[in-house]
Parts: sequence; C-alpha cells; structure tokens
Amino acid sequence: MSKVHNNKDNRRIAFPQISKNFSAQVLTFATGFVLSFARLAFGISPFAAAFSASVQSGRCVAAMLGSCCGLLLDSDGIYTARLIATVICTGMINFFTAGVTATKERQIVALVSCGGCSVLTGVTVLAAQGFSADGAITYLLESIVGVGSVCFLRRLSFPGGFFIGREPLDMKQLSGITVFLSMIIMSADRLVLEGISLAHIAAAALILITAKLTGVSGGCISGGVMGFSVCMLRDASPVGIIYTFAGLACGAVSRFGRAAQCAAFAVISAVVMLVNSGEFDVISTVYEVIISLVIFAMIPKQFFNLNQKFFASGDTLPEFETMKKALVMEMESVSGGLKEVADTVDKIASGIQQLENRDSTDAADIETRQLVRDQFATLSTAVREIGARFAEETRFDTKTGARVHAVLTDYGITPRQIVCSNVGGREKIDISAERINGKISRTALTGDIEQVCGYRLSIPTVKQEENCTKITFEKKPRYNLRIGYAQSIAQGEMCGDSCDDFSDKCGNRIVVISDGMGTGPKAAIDGNVALRLFSKLVSSGLGFESALRLVNSAMIVKSDEESLATLDCVRINLNSGRAEFFKSGANVSFVCKGKRVYTVGHPSMPLGILREIEPDCCETALRRGDKVLMISDGVLPQAYREIAENLSRHNKNDPCGLAEEVVETAKKYSQSNHPDDITAAVIIVG
Repeated sequence: MSKVHNNKDNRRIAFPQISKNFSAQVLTFATGFVLSFARLAFGISPFAAAFSASVQSGRCVAAMLGSCCGLLLDSDGIYTARLIATVICTGMINFFTAGVTATKERQIVALVSCGGCSVLTGVTVLAAQGFSADGAITYLLESIVGVGSVCFLRRLSFPGGFFIGREPLDMKQLSGITVFLSMIIMSADRLVLEGISLAHIAAAALILITAKLTGVSGGCISGGVMGFSVCMLRDASPVGIIYTFAGLACGAVSRFGRAAQCAAFAVISAVVMLVNSGEFDVISTVYEVIISLVIFAMIPKQFFNLNQKFFASGDTLPEFETMKKALVMEMESVSGGLKEVADTVDKIASGIQQLENRDSTDAADIETRQLVRDQFATLSTAVREIGARFAEETRFDTKTGARVHAVLTDYGITPRQIVCSNVGGREKIDISAERINGKISRTALTGDIEQVCGYRLSIPTVKQEENCTKITFEKKPRYNLRIGYAQSIAQGEMCGDSCDDFSDKCGNRIVVISDGMGTGPKAAIDGNVALRLFSKLVSSGLGFESALRLVNSAMIVKSDEESLATLDCVRINLNSGRAEFFKSGANVSFVCKGKRVYTVGHPSMPLGILREIEPDCCETALRRGDKVLMISDGVLPQAYREIAENLSRHNKNDPCGLAEEVVETAKKYSQSNHPDDITAAVIIVG
C-alpha cells in the first residue's frame, strides 16, 4: 500500500516537469522556425545558425528541426541547402560539446562553430559553382553577423526572481533580449499590408515602450538595435536612421511622460523624411509612425506601473553615491534636531530668568564647563551610533529607486534624491523633490509605488520646506499599536507628569513618560522639558544613550535650583515585536502576556542629579494581544497587585479605558498627606 502511494506521488511530481520541458521544446522549435525567414541585405540569413549554436544542448534538436523546416518552406535552391547544412553543423557541435566544456569555453565554441561553419559551407558552394567576389563577400558578411548574433543570444537570460518582480533586468540582459526581439521583427519583415510593414510598426512601438520603462540607456539600446536591424533590411536605411535617433530622444524625454516621447518621435521622423524623401516610401512610413504612436498612447498606465519592477534604468546612481546621499540626509536631520534642542534650551532659560527676575550675567562655573565637555563627548557618541547603524544590515536599492523615479515623474513630481533603504528588514523610501505646490492624491501615489516596489506601504508623510518637498514611504509594519493615556492631577491645574508617543527612523514606536519631582508648575516644567528634549533628539536620529546624556546635561544647567525628572520609555519594533525598556529613576512597568503579568524595571537615578547616568535597560518580545502598562511614581507599590489583576482580566481592545481603570485603582492607595500626580499609559499590540 505504501509503495503504490509513493509511485503515485512520483508520477504527480514528474508530470509538471515533463509538461514544462515539452513546452520549452515547442517554443524552441517555433523560434528556430521564425528566425529562418529573416533575409537581410544581400539576401543573407544568419540567425537560424546562430540560434542553433546558442541554445542549451537539450534543445539543440528542436532548434535544428524548426530552423530546417522554415528554410525548406522558403527554399532558394543551393543557398537554402547551404543554410540547412550550416544549421545542422552548428547544432551538432553544440550538442556534442556540451558535456565536455565549461561555460566560458562553450561560448567560444558557439562563436567559432557559427562563424567557421558559415565560412566552410560558403567556401564549399564557391568551389562547386566557381569563385566570385560577390559570393565571397556575402558569405563573409553572413559569418560576421552570425557571430555577433551569437554574442547577444548568449545573453538571452532572465534573473532568477524576474518573473515575480523581485529582480529586474540589467542593461546587459536587456540588450540580449532587445537583439533577440529585433531578430524576430526582421523575420516578419515580409508581413506587409497595403505597403505598411508590420515589422516597422512593432520596432517603433518597442522603442517607445523600452524608453519609457528604462530611460535613456534603454532607449539608446532599443533605438540603436532596431535602427541597425532595419538598416540591414533591404531599402530601409532611412527608417533605421529614424529609429536610432528616436530611441535616444525618447529615452531622454521619458521622464516628462508619454506625450513628450510621442512628440520627440514624430519630430525626428518628420526631419528624416524631409531630408530623405526621395529614398523610400514616405507615405507608408508616415502611416507606420502614426500607428505605432497610437498603439503606444493607448497602452494603459497600469501596464507601465506594473512592469516598472521588471526593468532597471541605466540612469541609476552607483550604490556608494546613494549611500553618501543617505548619510548626508541623516546627518542633516540630526543637525536640525540638535538646533531645535539648543533653541528650546535658550527659550526655557530665558523664560525661567524672567519668572525669577534673575541677572543673566552669571559667570559659568567649573561644573558648567564640565557639562559642556560632556555634551561634546555625547555628540561624538551620537555620530558613532549613526555610523554603526549604517554598518549593521543596511543596504540600498538603486533599481527600485529608478522605478520610483519613473512613477514620480508621471505625477509631475521632479525628484532630486531618492533613497530606497533596507535596515534590518525594514524598507523605507526617502524622497527629496522640488517643491510641490499642487494637490496630489497620496492614496493613488502610494498604490502606484507599491506596484513597482513589490510590498505594501503606509500612507506617506509629506513635509514642505522652503525650497523642496520631502516625502517618506515606509513598508507597512507587521504589528500596530493602540495607545491610551489617563492622568490624575494631585494639586492645582497643572500635572507634573508629561507623556508622548512618536516614531523614530528605524521602524519603532516609542512611548515616553516623564515625571517632574513634586507637583505643580515647577514639576510640570521639569517633566515637560525632559520629555520634549528627549523626543526631539530620538526622533531626529540619535540613540537612546546619547539622547539621555544630552537631556541630563540640559536638566543640570537649566537653572541654579535643582531640576529633577524621571524618564520612562519603551521602544517597540513594529516589524519584530521586540520591546526595549529604558528607565531613569522611573517606576516599574507591567507586561501582560495572556493571563500572566510581569513587572519590568529596577531602581535607578533620575535625570538632573549626576553628570554620569546609568539608565536601567531590559527587553522582551511582544506578540499580538500582549499589553504593556507604564506608570509614573504616583502609583504606589501597594496598588501593584490589584493593577496586575485588572490588567490580566481586561479583554477589550480599549487602552484608554484600561488606563483610566489603573488611575482609579492607584488613587485608592495614594497618600492623602503627600499626594502625587498619577499617569498611566497602556499599549495593546495588534
């Protein structure tokens, strides 16, 4: 019973492989058949032999049969017999040398066999019919074109991830495919309807499409190849001139849209036709150009958006240039954050001096100078952290950047810099463009860029600056967070606790609570200063350690009186679920996984006391449904047990409601003679 079952499985697995191999053989036969009909200038037909010399050894027989069948249908006496002999010789050499030669050696064998067999069979015909200069030149030319065709047919390959849009074609692969398509088009040169060549229409449309998808480099390749190919056909050299220059022009203007490409193609066609009006059928060429432009204009926009991910523009910057620009953008962001911090400190100091009626001419003492030195050391650490972030699992995708560039130009956006980065599995696209004054649908733009990137994106953030617009796309994270807050003010109308949540540049969501010592306005100022400075520094790109040290220095020099504040923050990676807790003098936090509740945190010093600080750090992994509770110092240890029970029982996706329950529970245990502000922040992972 088991043996029969295994045999059935084997047959079931083998059948698709047999079907796939049969399809490949049929396709090879059909290709050889079509290529055998190509007749170039002087009547030469080199492509069938070149194809037989270039295909994989397992498909040599199919290539030879297809080519021979096509040649027999288009028989031209002794010349056809010679071509059949050349095809069979090159195919047999390819077949029998496949197992004894390496890859590079096989390419040399293919070149030698195609050129050598073409020359030898030509010499044989000349010996039988009598030598003639025209015959010798014809056979030599056929040999040269055949060898050149082998070079490009050997490039006819696709990357492993091409057909799923993960690995686009490079220029080398694109050139091989373009040359192969030109051979097919030349084989169809005899398909003429009322004087209009279908091959010419196909060539023009291919030039326009390739230039649109791949820019200047692709336009040059397709225009040059198609132009040369058409020139090789009889009585078509002016048309070849049109295609050569039109490919270059269409690639150059492709960023301005299809209308600009059509205009460039039409202008070049008109100029060439006027100059060479007596050398070819102008009326037929006009119809061919018009039909190709109409076909190109009627192609849906979705086709180009879908296929951008299969092609890489040759206009991409080298990877090290992209890395340099990304580093510059990162440093600019950090610099801006530090400037905001300096401005904030100045404003706070000025405000406190005015409130306290202090003289602003106090000399800096030794401790202040030490703090300044500490700040320089901290900045050095910050720069080192940024460099380390670039070194760890950071890569840049210039090919995706080229495809994004094409999408942006379709929307009338002129990009200056595009940086597609992947840091630790988190994809992000940073765009700096010329200032956008009109309205653009963010949803539509996101959808089009998703198609060329191959992954889902969140709606972008757009920041308008004085002379540019900055757009940032981020890959949709694996997790999302629902965050809720609740507070209770002990005295007066101002709460000494401050709380905030924000995202950094590495795919993390950060929640922060800062508790100024005491209650009332002074505590509110201390807590708010610590929280705002920390948030600005971290969101601009600094690491937690550097940000904490800078905030600590700022708290020490803020005023002559002691300014203390705790800082409690959690950083949750939305892709991995990793949660990191950083506490400086803060209360414990609670993590609820299912029905089990854990406490996180150990005693540490608050900010503003000592120049050297050592925050308490720990981490854990979160999954969907887990909850995190952060509390300020106003929540006393006596309330922990009841809070943990409420946390484990709560089964609603309502973080604000749970935060309010925690605050009400904590108020029952608060000291009536020394009340303190109470803050609770609840995070539910979804």
